[in-house]
Amino acid sequence: MTRFAKTTTALLLLIAVGCAKKAPLPDLPRGSVPEPPADSVESVVFWIGDAGDAIWSQSPVLHRLAADIDQWSRITARDSAVAVVYLGDNVYPGGLRGPPERPEYWADSTRLEAQVDIMRAPATRQHSAFAVFMPGNHDWGHKFGAEGEARLAAMEQFLARRRARGINVELMPKAGTPGPAVVDIGRHTRIIIIDTAWWLLSPNDAEKRQLIARVEQAMTSAGRRGVVVAAHHPYKSAGPHGGLEPFWKTLGVKWLLTRSGAALQDLNSLPYRDLLDRLKAIFERTGPPLLFAGGHDHVLQIIKATDELDPRFMLVSGAGSKLSRVGHTDGMIYRSAEPGYMRMVVKKNGGIDLFVITTPESFLNCERGDPALDAQCVTAGAAAFRTSYGVPLR
Repeated sequence: MTRFAKTTTALLLLIAVGCAKKAPLPDLPRGSVPEPPADSVESVVFWIGDAGDAIWSQSPVLHRLAADIDQWSRITARDSAVAVVYLGDNVYPGGLRGPPERPEYWADSTRLEAQVDIMRAPATRQHSAFAVFMPGNHDWGHKFGAEGEARLAAMEQFLARRRARGINVELMPKAGTPGPAVVDIGRHTRIIIIDTAWWLLSPNDAEKRQLIARVEQAMTSAGRRGVVVAAHHPYKSAGPHGGLEPFWKTLGVKWLLTRSGAALQDLNSLPYRDLLDRLKAIFERTGPPLLFAGGHDHVLQIIKATDELDPRFMLVSGAGSKLSRVGHTDGMIYRSAEPGYMRMVVKKNGGIDLFVITTPESFLNCERGDPALDAQCVTAGAAAFRTSYGVPLR
């Protein structure tokens, strides 16, 4: 058989495999943990990612999240007991393109402002609830160096101006730096935030080694706190960026790039594999974190560890303004391609529960062509949210 014939045969076999009828997704266990009594709660952290395509007047997700934050701020009634972490890609398509004189700045900043608006409710402000914005690859504009850093600096400055007006919002890590930023909430939780978009774009291995050393120090100094590592790119995913792209998409080109590690933003790209290998080396010395929280894939997933060095739980919460497919992977206990976010409830006794909050797909966006219809849709969509799943983390 000629070399051409062998290549053609192999390609046809790949196409046949890719075009084969998809097996149904396996059933998942049902969540059973109830909502904790209000007086047992120490702090609450909301996880939402990839909200950068949302407009305040057309987003049931942001309206419901704002109400949820305000409600829990009233319940806890303590300063800084409630936080929301935006898991990156806060402004689509290319970050905040400053300065303000640029024609793109108005549209870009409108998307960022929508996420700031969730922090304006009375109890939210009274009890100093706060929002952390971490960078995603779109916030960098997929550009390393001065141009990408300028977009993050514009975002950092925008949030600083809102903070000066009493809205508790901040970019973490600082613009253009890998981190980690460390946020302690209450007595029982430490969040270690890494800019994984920086890692994928940067060629500087010396800075990467320094980042890894700082991550290990943050873990070893956490004491008895439950440690959460948070990043834009998740630790594991059954979505398109998790390396599970069907072959038939783009005639197999995307599949081949993903399998070879050449698709930079996918979890099995060579730079991201390198990051995970270095993190696992830390976890072998310190013990794995309780949770690894990410976005990037526009779905909601909870995955339990199947390896002793994996984080005990891994979540993907990237359904803030876009939706994509979700498949299956080992350890998965929850998956959904509905709009929504996750709420982590930390109890005074140190127990931690995680809840998934969703609304039907039809309420992802309420752009109806008329402001009155938009408002009706937002109200209906926010009211349609429900707790879809709950699981104890600790």
